[in-house]
Amino acid sequence: MTQPIPSGRWLTVTVLALAASLIVLERGHTYSEPLERDITTYGVIGEELLKGRALYSDLWDHKPPAIHFTFAAAEALVGEGPLAVFLLNILAALAVLAGLYQCGKNLGGRAGGLWAAVTWAVVSGDLFLQANQPNVELFLNAFQTWIFALWLSAGAKNPKLRRWVWIGILAAAAFLYKPFSGLEILLLGGACLLLSVNSSQSRTALKQFGTVLACLWAAWALCLGWFYGKGNLDDFWNAVVNYNFYYSGYQGASFWGFFRDIGAQALGISTLAWLILLLILGCVGAFLARGNKEARNPWLLWGAFLIAAELEVVSTGRFFAHYDQLLMPPLILGAAWGVTAVSERMGNKRWSCLPGAALLAFLIFHEAPFYRLTPEQWADRKYADGPVFAEATQLGHELDGMLKPGETFYEWGNETELYFASHRSPPSGVFYSYPLLNNPLALELSQRAVKDLEKARPEIVVLNTAYYLSGDLYQRHPVLLWVRENYRPFPQNPSRGPFLLLALKGGSLEQRLARP
Repeated sequence: MTQPIPSGRWLTVTVLALAASLIVLERGHTYSEPLERDITTYGVIGEELLKGRALYSDLWDHKPPAIHFTFAAAEALVGEGPLAVFLLNILAALAVLAGLYQCGKNLGGRAGGLWAAVTWAVVSGDLFLQANQPNVELFLNAFQTWIFALWLSAGAKNPKLRRWVWIGILAAAAFLYKPFSGLEILLLGGACLLLSVNSSQSRTALKQFGTVLACLWAAWALCLGWFYGKGNLDDFWNAVVNYNFYYSGYQGASFWGFFRDIGAQALGISTLAWLILLLILGCVGAFLARGNKEARNPWLLWGAFLIAAELEVVSTGRFFAHYDQLLMPPLILGAAWGVTAVSERMGNKRWSCLPGAALLAFLIFHEAPFYRLTPEQWADRKYADGPVFAEATQLGHELDGMLKPGETFYEWGNETELYFASHRSPPSGVFYSYPLLNNPLALELSQRAVKDLEKARPEIVVLNTAYYLSGDLYQRHPVLLWVRENYRPFPQNPSRGPFLLLALKGGSLEQRLARP
């Protein structure tokens, strides 16, 4: 006979189900949004991995491998396209929801967990944080939130070593999305070691921390060993280590970079306001817990979690709005704990949910207007290149209609949306132009691209005239020189917004275009 569920548990299940449903509805609203180039790059590489092409030695990108295999897994289930992106978006956002509930419950009880979960549901798709689509930061948030949840419960229950192995496995997975995620482990481990100084638990804490670090090292060693066994370790190292060292440059990286670049990233005053509000509530909660020995350690670990997130934001030396998504879990958790602490000190229990309700009302007031916008307007508001993403998506569909099965195209530019929308395989694994210019690998990668193009001889070359066609670049870059020798503009209507369409001289498409 099934045991009855207590009424409090029914309330928990109902609220969590409503929060999950809200996330699905929010993501469904922007299902058809023109996707930005990072996400479509992962989608294209994921699909090509399923076709047997090799990462880094053929398909070039400077991100670590986990994000590409994540997209490949989704595309293996539902195929390349918006549905795969939507599936990953929902699953990762729900993983963060569950993780924040577990974190919030650790110190704030069931109420703290629910405040954290519902707050995440309301703001998880924030427009100005570019958070409604599954960039790398969403997956990092899922792993790092669960790492923190397990760390908190591990400290409370003093579990066996396998709990720390699980933490290490999650940390290793996050590390293969972006290596700077290891900062969370270092700061949490350092905080635990500091708390255990001059106590009988110091040796245990050191052993636990060492277990997590061993998993990180094992993940990196397995990754290197995998690419070594495949024979493309040099390509992996050049892309993920050498190129990223150049890419970041650590120019101007500072703890205050987030605040300095608020204006440049156009977060908006209201988004900045709710981020600061969450921070204030967290600080209030920490202040109220200063005399509570049981609450002191979780709050200290929360501080380490928050500092790690800020360091991760600034560690790349570049500042983009979607990086700031990493601040959301610790800020939301701190606010949930803070709201719970304030509620507990209110004399009248009837009004104890007023602080949390006021916070949610403010956040809903901020977020609700975004969902009056169309998906195209979301892209326009989020990105300077939003209109280009829409034009590239439309052109990708048009290119698919122009070409026969087996024919393909190549773009000089960075609109990987063209390949994603057309479902055409790029003829070269170096299929966007950023790495072909102004970096130590540019000449090598340009020569690789020319070799690929000479072999494939795509029927169409698409030139993004807004990128890299100024000065004498068109006269001297190896890829553009090859294009000039082998292609000429369409005889009629070669322009599509910022794009210029070129046909292969003497190719099948040019012959079709020449017919009446």
